[in-house]
Amino acid sequence: MKITALKPLAGVVAAGLLLSACTPSGGTAAEVAGQRIPESQVDATIDGCESVGFPLVDGQSTTRANVAFSLAAGEVVRQAESSFAEALPEQAAVEEMLTASFPAEILGNAECRQFLSDSFSFNLALENMQQSLEQDEFATQFGDVIDQINLNPRYGRIKMQENGFPQIVSGSMSSDASGQ
Repeated sequence: MKITALKPLAGVVAAGLLLSACTPSGGTAAEVAGQRIPESQVDATIDGCESVGFPLVDGQSTTRANVAFSLAAGEVVRQAESSFAEALPEQAAVEEMLTASFPAEILGNAECRQFLSDSFSFNLALENMQQSLEQDEFATQFGDVIDQINLNPRYGRIKMQENGFPQIVSGSMSSDASGQ
């Protein structure tokens, strides 16, 4: 093979290396501002919640990618900056909602409790932001929050829907966990 035939291939490899520097590596489900969310944490969360009768992956609407996204959202909560930090609910309010919404055996599992607490905190912060900002400003701020989450492409990508909410699309790991 001639060297000139290898030049286009070298360009593709170089582009792949540049893109891989921007995406989470193998074993990483997502990253938020440099903080890794390992695939093992996704597995532990799914297993923990299933062990107490609260399955997170049902093979239809709830996928491993959604669990990875929710864990990343929890990391956004922990790293909260700017108007998102101001919108975070008090932890006592989150705890009150958790205990009112879930039985003690579900909340007794550390992984499941953390997952639910992070999800409630993230969603409540978004509600607070939405109520305190004009629609356009909220859309911009929400986009900034979502941009902090970098899903491993195997889990899919985050696409903003017309209704203003994120959706996880494609990805080879977005399917039912039982197929894994």
